[in-house]
Amino acid sequence: MVLSETTTNSDGDLLEAEEEGEVSKEEDLEVISPSPVPEVPHQPAPETYPQPSAPETPKPPISRPPTITSETPTTPPPTGSETNGSEGSGINEVGSVPIQTEPEEEAWTSTSESSLEAVPIEVVPTETGESVTETKGPTARTEQSNIFFRGFSANTTTEAFIQEIAPGARKVALSNDLYASVMIAQAILESGSGSSQLSSSPHYNLFGIKAYTEEDSVEFLTQEDDGTGNLYTISARFKSYESYEESFLDYAKLLREGLTHDADFYSGVWRSNTSSYQDATRFLTGRYATDTSYYQKLDALIDVYDLEKFDIKIDELMMGENGFINPLEHFTITSHYGMRGAEFHRGIDLAANAGVPIFASEAGTVIKSEYHASWGNVISIRHENGLFTLYAHQSVNVVEPGQVVQKGEVIGFVGSTGNSTGPHLHFELSTDASMEQRFLIDPLEIMRL
Repeated sequence: MVLSETTTNSDGDLLEAEEEGEVSKEEDLEVISPSPVPEVPHQPAPETYPQPSAPETPKPPISRPPTITSETPTTPPPTGSETNGSEGSGINEVGSVPIQTEPEEEAWTSTSESSLEAVPIEVVPTETGESVTETKGPTARTEQSNIFFRGFSANTTTEAFIQEIAPGARKVALSNDLYASVMIAQAILESGSGSSQLSSSPHYNLFGIKAYTEEDSVEFLTQEDDGTGNLYTISARFKSYESYEESFLDYAKLLREGLTHDADFYSGVWRSNTSSYQDATRFLTGRYATDTSYYQKLDALIDVYDLEKFDIKIDELMMGENGFINPLEHFTITSHYGMRGAEFHRGIDLAANAGVPIFASEAGTVIKSEYHASWGNVISIRHENGLFTLYAHQSVNVVEPGQVVQKGEVIGFVGSTGNSTGPHLHFELSTDASMEQRFLIDPLEIMRL
């Protein structure tokens, strides 16, 4: 069973404070196509971060537009998933189909929407040169790659999807003793990298979690497995969320609280009960999904997209090859992270002599190098471990966007450009490229003092 309570959306403050939109809910039915997202007004924040130069994927809307749905959509919903069972040699682009279970009593298994119509089969070569049959969904994105546990290639659609959901997944996973890598891989597999109708706006259900009440839910036709590999079609209700983060929170709640008859039903996926993410993916096989190759598909996704980097805990960043270094050799901390009077200080200020070199705290790719009215000359770097650092008020930037830098490489020099009262480095750490306040981390957690 899946608990039916709605998890409160835990979105934090944005870089510029947002006003929450009103949430409009209809008790009747839902529209399959998303409605336009209303504009959200902003008010100035003490320090603003310029718009990223690299393309960013849109974030889920905060407010839900009024919706209408018919019990049977006029256009067939997209194909749900791979067929669980003996024929699951390839991974479909939308999700996985489970054995039907009884609400409140049987173990919930992975389910997502599926079309009633026959689905064409295509034979596609993998990276290993093998030909594998793949089930194509009618609404799957054309740029979506073919995913097989025996070998597949990464693609930009899935990579963009990972960048969008990884910060929220990491935050939820670390606070619930779970593997972010496994959660992200499941979201890719179950939702077709966010292309399925159930996982798209306005539902954001990444894991095919069912609902047993009409409140905050939507009805879809879905195919289920009778346990022998035979599929049959039913109409089922699925939970509808306000955002991807809310979907991750509810999924984490399921894994942590289990079922009514067994609170520890999913305890085998907890980090404290495993030695690696592979233990978690094997435990999910046969419990969360009936596909016997489920763990192989998840492991392949984690390997190809290097999702294990999102499992690194902050305290581990201080040790060994994963360790960050201080951005300055000599400095004095003049302002700490957190509330500073009535204002929130987004990072730490490190006073130093003008002109001393600033070092990249970790290897990565420069995603911003520009001048900003508040921060002056500012640089931000995407690191290989999934974190982001920002360096502001530099006298001059010596790196360009897209440039790969090594740990300890000089990226600029201490200055007092922008809104500054003296030479210093403003240093920030984040789990997301947007550098929104909800993703920020106190830099002192990774610095060596």
